[in-house]
Amino acid sequence: MTPRPAQARILVVEDEGDIREMLEIVLTSRGYAVATAENGRTDHGAAGRHS
Repeated sequence: MTPRPAQARILVVEDEGDIREMLEIVLTSRGYAVATAENGRTDHGAAGRHS
């Protein structure tokens, strides 16, 4: 699979830490800029940090 440009961003909101970390590793390795949050209440700042 061809890496995506760094400007392609994904916000992962997942309460299971292991799943969240695995998704971040996989997506980052494929060229995405990834922000993560544990739940909907904590994701507000995560999206803004990567805009």
